[in-house]
Amino acid sequence: MRMRRQLPGPVLWTAGVSLVAVLFMTFVLPIGDALDEAEHAFRAYQLALGHLYPQFISCTAHPKAVGCTGESGRLVPHRRVGGYLNEPFFLVLHKLFRLSLGHAGSHFNPKLYAKFLGATLNGSNSVFPHFENTALYSPVNYLPQTVVFWFARVFSAPVLATLFIARLIAGLVWAALVTWSVGLMRRWRWLWAVAVLVPTGLAQGPSLSADSVVLGAVAVAVAYALRLAHAGEPLRRSQIARLAALGLVLGLLKLPIPLVVAAMVAIVWPLLGRGRARSGALAALALPCLAAAAWWNLTVDAYFLPYRNTVFGPSLRQKISQHGQIHYILTHVIAVPALLWNTLSSGRLLQVSQLAGTYGTNSFRGWIGMIWVVAAVALALTYGERAGPTRRTRAWLVGVLVACLIVTAFALYLTWNAVGASAIEGIQGRYFAPLLVLFVPLLVGAVRVPWRIPHWFVPAVAMTISGAGAIVLFESTAWTYYHQTAWQVLPRVVNVLF
Repeated sequence: MRMRRQLPGPVLWTAGVSLVAVLFMTFVLPIGDALDEAEHAFRAYQLALGHLYPQFISCTAHPKAVGCTGESGRLVPHRRVGGYLNEPFFLVLHKLFRLSLGHAGSHFNPKLYAKFLGATLNGSNSVFPHFENTALYSPVNYLPQTVVFWFARVFSAPVLATLFIARLIAGLVWAALVTWSVGLMRRWRWLWAVAVLVPTGLAQGPSLSADSVVLGAVAVAVAYALRLAHAGEPLRRSQIARLAALGLVLGLLKLPIPLVVAAMVAIVWPLLGRGRARSGALAALALPCLAAAAWWNLTVDAYFLPYRNTVFGPSLRQKISQHGQIHYILTHVIAVPALLWNTLSSGRLLQVSQLAGTYGTNSFRGWIGMIWVVAAVALALTYGERAGPTRRTRAWLVGVLVACLIVTAFALYLTWNAVGASAIEGIQGRYFAPLLVLFVPLLVGAVRVPWRIPHWFVPAVAMTISGAGAIVLFESTAWTYYHQTAWQVLPRVVNVLF
């Protein structure tokens, strides 16, 4: 008898890789160095205090407040948006972030954590830090972290342990969601595993940022829509209700994620029936998402302040006005194509390295990120399945992806760029990492492969792409922050913490 080695299933592979990434990135990435991690942690802690909306503080009346002692002068607002937080919590995050900034010259030493082991959340003193860049996010973006911070406050837990546990729980929730999404798929599971195990996702999943929930929620929502589409049966009311609930969650996530509901509608469109039945199902699917997104964004718009002018020096500040920028766009519509072209030609519209390889405040160097994307796209195109989505569905998916790119660009144009700027600044490739799952239905079957692919080919290539991406991520993180290999760094950090 000839024994044949069975390759691990896509669900098991996704669970394994995601869990390893959670354990490694939770402890190896210095606390505070994930993108805007301190500000995200401040917002999650504010939510744990029961404050749904951010708070204002006048820097004229309180010039010595923490949120008012940073940048000042021309174009800096005379009030800040943030919240009153526990003082030890703020100080630990603030100091750790400052220490991690020095890793380029003198690499981060995990022994620095020992200085903060005694800080706890039992103090009554509070400070007012400003975090305008995250204060507008809804509670859904921070559910795992908020729960951890709430319990930590109740039990007066150590601050440093709370931060690591919040990272770990957020990472485990992300890992569970992306693994669940692979299990939901009836077809294309290996391709889906590659999409959700993009190195940027492996790095952002176990972090205190909003990206953790976004990556998992989008994967589950689109996977469930594809599961129903592959079943090919008319949607029942219970299934429509589940899709609507997932759409409601997407509507409360950061832009451009609410637009993903249009992709879900396109995927299940043939199953919605005809006439009034289709109109009713369409309304039930889309309205909760649109209503939630409109309600939250219109409500928090009153708390908007130009974050750029509160953290950057005078030379980098801009005259930012949302209403002024809208007026400029409406009166210079003919200049919009040139605006997008200038942004695209300067390489700022879509940064592939950040899309596939963002870790902390860094991204893969050179062509590594591009190689990962090309390999993943090539695998989807050569999958060998002809029964892919219809041309109409593919066209809708392309439209959703383009709309997400444009909405993100103009959202930043309104909130980050000077009125009348000739190009758009501030777009980061990681914003679009959750949308990679849409490329699976978009690309499968788009090209007819003239040869027959062996049954082992797709699993082997999928594991190679995702596994190699994870290894590059771990080594890049370890070398960037510690100037050592990954297997040397992890024991050092664990030895200090435990």
